[in-house]
Amino acid sequence: MPGGPPQPQVRSSTSPANVTEHIEACRRNVMQLDEQLRARQKKLLSLRNERKSVGLSGGEVAKFKLSSLDQEIRELSRQSEQLIAQIDSENARCEQLATRVSNRAGAPQPQAKPPQQQQNQRPNKPRSGQRSRQ
Repeated sequence: MPGGPPQPQVRSSTSPANVTEHIEACRRNVMQLDEQLRARQKKLLSLRNERKSVGLSGGEVAKFKLSSLDQEIRELSRQSEQLIAQIDSENARCEQLATRVSNRAGAPQPQAKPPQQQQNQRPNKPRSGQRSRQ
């Protein structure tokens, strides 16, 4: 949502502790957005129920009230959709941060293998003198 809290940028040179802090901040932000979404959805439900009861009364005042309710429902629905999109993108950002941390934790492992094991894992390529002839 425009005008929301600024999103922290994570550089590849940040320490794992800083990245972990960013992940936690990201998850807290998702929880706050979820709370905002729940509040809007609760308000939408209330407005829709009110609209049903007003719709039964009829008359000019009811038409005006319905128009006003419809406009408010549309606006809250639009805001809810924006929040859902923001939650999705924030969740993706949190996942990227978590992946960076797990990749950093897993990166040293291949270097710890003895050289002979690394050679055994390479695909066998035929030498130039051993190619099959047709």
